[in-house]
Amino acid sequence: MHSPSGPKSVSGPEDFARIFDVSRETLARLGCYAELLARWQRSTNLVAPSTLPQVWSRHFADSAQILALAPEARLWLDLGTGAGFPGLVIALLAADSPGFRMHLVDSNAKKCAFLAEAARATKLSVDIHNERIEEFAQKAPRLIPEIVCARALAPLPRLFELADKHPGFSRDMLAYHTITDTWRRVEWLVGEPPNQVKSGRSAEQVGEVVYYDRPAQFQYGISAELRGQFTEALDHFEEAAKAENVRDWIKQYTRFHIAQCLKGMKKHAEAIAAYQKLVEEIPGKSHMGKGI
Repeated sequence: MHSPSGPKSVSGPEDFARIFDVSRETLARLGCYAELLARWQRSTNLVAPSTLPQVWSRHFADSAQILALAPEARLWLDLGTGAGFPGLVIALLAADSPGFRMHLVDSNAKKCAFLAEAARATKLSVDIHNERIEEFAQKAPRLIPEIVCARALAPLPRLFELADKHPGFSRDMLAYHTITDTWRRVEWLVGEPPNQVKSGRSAEQVGEVVYYDRPAQFQYGISAELRGQFTEALDHFEEAAKAENVRDWIKQYTRFHIAQCLKGMKKHAEAIAAYQKLVEEIPGKSHMGKGI
């Protein structure tokens, strides 16, 4: 499997196979995974229902692309794996790599039951831990993963708190893929133990994750925001908000980041107004205003 060189459209298995250069057997196993996900979703809330039609882009491609950032790593740990993203997808892609092992941790018993069925159906060997991350850390203190990943689990500071509970997490090859709440943010960190990052030391960004359904201006804005260059990021986000043929939910996330940048620029009154406007536009999403 190789890493995609730039943003591309992943509308189905054919696109996925072409972009990630996977074998027919791997593609068939991913197809089985997708079918199981759709079937179980009818009775168990595994992913947001609106994302099922875009499963090959929103979930499979989004997960697969991070493998290229650590292709030699053999011991992975996925915290709060949920329906298996990114851990189960990575394990499927790396199934033929000698010595590869994926540990999946989730406290939800129904989701772990789905993971077990998906692993059985796809003939995949993974370690599934049905327990809270804090409990897992206490029971497996000798597990020292090369890569720790988390998707849609918690804001980065909270992930660092969880990592601190396990001595094996604070390694030179510490990496987090974080998609927080209803907006997306990606940070790759290595070489800095969590306590140092939390105290204000900068972390090294070692890879740029490709977004498959976001305008280029949005990607540039994210990169600038991660560098703390809020004025530069604001320009890109404002361009993205005005871009044509962009889905409404992308524009909503863009406006969320605009509010974040305004806050970073110490323009709190404007940031609060931007948040309030977004909350009013998205019924039931009042939690998006947290942090302001």
